[in-house]
Amino acid sequence: MNLVRAMALTGRGLVRSANEDAVLVFEWLSQAPRPHLVELRTPSTPPLVCAVADGMGGHAAGEVASALALADVAGRYPGWTDAATTRAGLLSVSQGIHDTAARDVETAGMGTTVAGVLLLDGKALCFNVGDSRVHRITDGYVDQLSTDDAAIGPDGVATNMLTQSIGDPSGRLDPHVVEVPLDGDPTRFLLCTDGVTSVLDAAAFRKLCRADELDELVIGLRDAVYEAGADDNLSIIAIDVPGRATGE
Repeated sequence: MNLVRAMALTGRGLVRSANEDAVLVFEWLSQAPRPHLVELRTPSTPPLVCAVADGMGGHAAGEVASALALADVAGRYPGWTDAATTRAGLLSVSQGIHDTAARDVETAGMGTTVAGVLLLDGKALCFNVGDSRVHRITDGYVDQLSTDDAAIGPDGVATNMLTQSIGDPSGRLDPHVVEVPLDGDPTRFLLCTDGVTSVLDAAAFRKLCRADELDELVIGLRDAVYEAGADDNLSIIAIDVPGRATGE
């Protein structure tokens, strides 16, 4: 039986007092304070979803936003069959976060990024809102499939100021969805929050992504982030989608 394998972790890092990130792998949702590696396997029967979220807001609002958003994704994704239904679903997730925030002063103004991969029959839908990222790794080459919703500073480098997020009250949310054919070859995806990508420079990130094994990839990224100070929450999911046997 062909199995989809995923390695995942999330944690608060070395500076933050709490973990406002969250990870969703198949049906497993976590906001663990320490980034212990977890392996999950499931039959490659679509639909399947994996996603990361990076929450923001006062008090514990960021923690609430990321967990609520991924729980809502987990409940809605079976109805997402193409780019249009995925965008509509993310708009509904965003509205839910906004409505929850409006009901409680403790969560007022909360929001979150979301980035994920939805595995369907013969294709994957890669989606994001915010600056958490989705990558595809092919023979060690890293291709960013997500679009960073981040303001660009005077130096031409993306800042940590988001131009849109889940929970955005403006009503102008425009989720990004990219369709990737799954044409029979094995495919590797990597999801991560900006607690990884904002800490590691591009060359170091690409080098670590050349790892052959999933656990080597995720542990290598985690350890490099900690060596660099881990001043933000961090979340990583690496996914191996098996190829189809000839004749399938």
